Amino acid sequence: MVKILKSLVMFFLISIVILAIAMVIFLKTFDFNRLKPPIITAGQILIDRPFNFSRIDAGFSFKNGIEVRLSDIVIGEKADFGKDNFLTAREVSLGLSLKDLIFKRQIRFARIECKNLQLNIVRLKDGRINIQTLGVDKNGIDKSIISQKTEVKSRQKDSTFALGLPAFFINSLKIKGARFIYVDYSFEPKLRLVFDKTSFVAKNISLSDFFSIAMQTSFASNSNNIFVQAKGKFNIERLSFLLKDIKVKVDLSTLSLEELSSFIPSLQAVSLLEINSAPLTLDINDLEIAKDGLVVLKGSGTLTKGRFKIKGLIIPVEPFEADFNINESIINLERASLGIGRGRVTLSGNVSDYLFTQAYSLKANLKDIELGECLDQSLFPIKIKGRVFGDIEIKGSGFDPSHIFSKLISKCLLEIENVQLSDINILKIVLGKLSFVPNLIEILQSELPEGLKEIFTNKDTTIRDVKISIEVAAGKILIPLINLDADSFNFQAKGNINSDGSYMFSGSFLLPEGLSNQIVNAVGEMGFLLNQTKQICFPLMVSGKGLTISLYPDIKQIGFNAIQQKGKEVLERTLDKFLNREDKQSSNQPVNQNTVDNTSQISQDEQSVKKIEKKQRLIESIVETIFKSE
Repeated sequence: MVKILKSLVMFFLISIVILAIAMVIFLKTFDFNRLKPPIITAGQILIDRPFNFSRIDAGFSFKNGIEVRLSDIVIGEKADFGKDNFLTAREVSLGLSLKDLIFKRQIRFARIECKNLQLNIVRLKDGRINIQTLGVDKNGIDKSIISQKTEVKSRQKDSTFALGLPAFFINSLKIKGARFIYVDYSFEPKLRLVFDKTSFVAKNISLSDFFSIAMQTSFASNSNNIFVQAKGKFNIERLSFLLKDIKVKVDLSTLSLEELSSFIPSLQAVSLLEINSAPLTLDINDLEIAKDGLVVLKGSGTLTKGRFKIKGLIIPVEPFEADFNINESIINLERASLGIGRGRVTLSGNVSDYLFTQAYSLKANLKDIELGECLDQSLFPIKIKGRVFGDIEIKGSGFDPSHIFSKLISKCLLEIENVQLSDINILKIVLGKLSFVPNLIEILQSELPEGLKEIFTNKDTTIRDVKISIEVAAGKILIPLINLDADSFNFQAKGNINSDGSYMFSGSFLLPEGLSNQIVNAVGEMGFLLNQTKQICFPLMVSGKGLTISLYPDIKQIGFNAIQQKGKEVLERTLDKFLNREDKQSSNQPVNQNTVDNTSQISQDEQSVKKIEKKQRLIESIVETIFKSE
């Protein structure tokens, strides 16, 4: 009996050896390229796309099992998504373990390697993504699978076997030198993101358990600047792929801003930036993608110790810090802050429905920003110093650069304290343009008291406070209020800024009462500009474009106002004479005793006030009738 068993064992071992030798000889001598046509046909049916490769090679070893290598793989694209190929790869190789297949009934790939892969992901305006259409229409199959799973769920806990699938494992999946391109036509112009020099490693992949993932790639950079670690899992029940505990680190300092603006045209303004340091970290708790798109997304991000320069600023913006969170529909900027010299800008906001309508809202608060230390004013004809405070609120939808401005609504209120304007004396320039008084400045410099002459000899202007209100709506920039409050004048105006950078403000230029009296005493003609509070006041226009500025009084309106004012004075003197004569006549007439008693109840002051009010109403009525606009 023992001899029989020994003989059987020897026969079995010899059979295995002969079978293995025969398989090796077969794999070494058989031309697998003869199988190329049926493989290509099966592949095209499976993925419902054009499919081809140039060569297939196979081998066998006791250690690595069956090894297969495909070269020059091309998967075409459906017509709806463009003419570029969906996927290309120079080489894909895999090793299948025969031992696990024979003895454990498991499909286990010891390794899968892919070299020089390029994958093009396209999203159309209607939200369809090409990767979702990969494969034949499985609506009916999906329903049968779900139905089948429902029937056997009570008997089998493992969802893999519940779907009738064999145990499937990949010990190691490696992708080297890959390039991923994402094109989104829901943006106008289209958004195009390119991730290059990508390496990807996943280990211990199965259809039931989480497995580790590590990836690094390059985005708008000559070197890898995005690093990702995560855990992945196939969710057979939902026919989706789940990622958990995603850790992303991004080195923004390596970004080529020129290349970035070519990818995202709406970020053309980033060409004005120079990023020196900006480490960004993302923590995504859950990310699930199914055939219909994004199912679950929960995460947060942090930017710390950011440092960048903006064209036009002589100091860097640092530190730049931000905290935000993200889900399937909203990116919420909880807090962000920018250090600009001794000043700071704090921000908060959100972008809702960021894949479609992209409705955004942003609030910013500016505090203690010193213009003198921040702005590069080397090209400015007028230098400015002052501390800026203010609040800005911006709302809008869509990031299409051709429509973003027309859909933007903004309100801004800025205040600038202790403003110093170098190389410009506003009061001297403005008064010097009152052409109806020749040589006005020279006369004032010679006639005014010594303490006031320096007002016109100073080459600079100091303004205690500047308030500016800005509103943006329907593609227009409106300035409802600009107020300059200085010791020697006050200017209040409103106007607008055009899309070409030109601007126009119109308002009133007002001098304090004390200075006004001194000027009128020195130059009598200036009395025509006195208002009811005995202050020199006249309309002033301010216009310019870019760094140029023009100040000029509205002489026509000044003349019109002077005539009105002079007319009021003449009318007032005439009415005074008439009313005084009327009072004398009424005093000579006999008065009824009852009337005297009633009149005695009204004080002399009240009668005087009523008389003045009556006179003023009459004057205003006459002037309005004479000078009313047609």
